[in-house]
Amino acid sequence: MKQNTPPSFLAGLLIAASLFMGIPLQSSAAGAAKSPSLARLDADASRLDSDMMALHTRLQDIHKTLWLTKTLLAVPGNLASDLKKLEAELKLLDGMLDTAQAIPQTREDAKKAKQEVDAALKEVSAARAKAEEVEQRVEPFRARLDTADNRIQKVDTNAERFRVAVVHPMPTYTGVAQTCVNYAEQSRMQCMQRTADNKADTLDRGVVQLDEIVRLALTDVPDLVSLKKLEADFEALDSIRNKVEALLKKTHAMLDALKELDGLMGHHFHVSFPYPDPTWKNPARISHYEIKVSMRTILNGSKAIEDEIERTLSKSLWKAAKLFGVGKLVDSLKHQAESELNAIKNKLHLNQSLRIPELARIDGFFGNITADIARFSADFGMNLPDISLDAPSFNYRGQRIDLNAIRNLMNELAPHGISGPAASLCAGVSYGCTASAAPSSRPSAATPVHAPTVTPHTTTNHGTTPSPQPVHTSPKHTEWPFKR
Repeated sequence: MKQNTPPSFLAGLLIAASLFMGIPLQSSAAGAAKSPSLARLDADASRLDSDMMALHTRLQDIHKTLWLTKTLLAVPGNLASDLKKLEAELKLLDGMLDTAQAIPQTREDAKKAKQEVDAALKEVSAARAKAEEVEQRVEPFRARLDTADNRIQKVDTNAERFRVAVVHPMPTYTGVAQTCVNYAEQSRMQCMQRTADNKADTLDRGVVQLDEIVRLALTDVPDLVSLKKLEADFEALDSIRNKVEALLKKTHAMLDALKELDGLMGHHFHVSFPYPDPTWKNPARISHYEIKVSMRTILNGSKAIEDEIERTLSKSLWKAAKLFGVGKLVDSLKHQAESELNAIKNKLHLNQSLRIPELARIDGFFGNITADIARFSADFGMNLPDISLDAPSFNYRGQRIDLNAIRNLMNELAPHGISGPAASLCAGVSYGCTASAAPSSRPSAATPVHAPTVTPHTTTNHGTTPSPQPVHTSPKHTEWPFKR
């Protein structure tokens, strides 16, 4: 009759072979079990790992919100700056429209544009003053948000480094410990298991206490609802700012056109007519006489142009001008002036709107922002625990956590690290237990043991070089500083 080989016997043979051949223990021993104390430490460490990951996620979310809020808090200042530019351009525009009002062809449109500018100027001036007021109110919060964000990032970075280096690989440390116990000499195996369990129980109390701190920190993480609500108001302000910038482009184009118009008012147009200019050698010679007339004179009409021509000419030249046709001279001057004027009128766009309706609602947006900012305490970052690899301990809500003790106990469980062949990891590991007179033996088919899974981890003893553990006269460990 065929007999089945016990699984424990196969596991013993497999791991014994790995020890003999110097092969690292891998998942081939997945069926092996740890002691209840080591298994309980694994479960609590996994829970701590999960809670610290949750804290990391929350702190990352807070950092993003604070960064966005700091960016948004610059909006009132940017808006105030743009409104100040617009206010200055509207004032300049208001004065330069007087020139357009002096021109018959643009007088009515310029009059309406001036009314539009006056109304817009009142709204823009009021909005600018409000934006500057809000800018002064939120400016102190920008510095406080910087302080809080720096604190959040420091706490998050330190906690994540601690989680990756200490908490996450903890089950691998317990796996090494159980492996070393299972393959110790039979005479010291029971003592080593008891010592490893005592260390695990002590370490577990620290892990549980640290997890309580992390969970408290999760509840202490601030509610950022008030800051997140700001986004809609800031988006509305940013939309207003875009419209202010668009209006600035319009007013700038109008100012350029009005400057051209103002320059046109001082411009002189030229026209010439033929007149007899005989000489002894050429008694039939004809010359041309050029007349210059200003734009202001031309705008006063044909009679004013004709009077200006007559005033500038001698009697003989005036007679020649009349023979040529004064009307033709007047029409030529008017045509030149109208061509220049029409080109500028096409750039003026005096009938366009210069109002931003949303400015009427700016008080509401600013009111929401100042109220929500005032409800937010930017000092919250100082109330979070700093769980750092570089700190020996920390205090939080009256509790002291000895981080060095956690790291030291982990190193005591796996003095040679957590990566490498099992024979190397367990070489000389006794946990202070001495061999008795009883004959020692390795695991065999007669004494099967359950070896745990030991998976190499990228972090070995958290970057420190382990020192050999002293041989204790008692399997008991030193007193643990955490609460019992």
